[in-house]
Amino acid sequence: MSRPDAAYAFALVGGCARQEPQLLAANELLQATRPIFAVTALVTPVCWSEPVLHRMRRRSIAPILINATSRSQVNCTGGFRGPAEHFVLTYAILNMFTLTQFAAILYLDTDLAILSNLDHLLLRLLSMPAHAQ
Repeated sequence: MSRPDAAYAFALVGGCARQEPQLLAANELLQATRPIFAVTALVTPVCWSEPVLHRMRRRSIAPILINATSRSQVNCTGGFRGPAEHFVLTYAILNMFTLTQFAAILYLDTDLAILSNLDHLLLRLLSMPAHAQ
């Protein structure tokens, strides 16, 4: 049984067919380190389908539906001259800060190769005075 007070978080926010295999591979590496915390995936509605959710759950990933960010919500300032769509997926991932069911979250990109246990990082976050109940 994993500890419910913190979690590792991946994201599946767009390009589902291309990103899902990366997510599952990254999770396999993480699971090989025997984490004591839950593993979750932040999933936008475009990727929220029964086959995808089933594959995640079978691999001990708890999917959490997050809101997609619309173009109108992205207000780019400064030197960036590209389209607002460039940041829509990034802003969707920032929804992790709305997950109040966890005292600490460690977000992991799916292109990471996790070679050793990372529980000490979440334990450290949980021990910080700002996280005291």
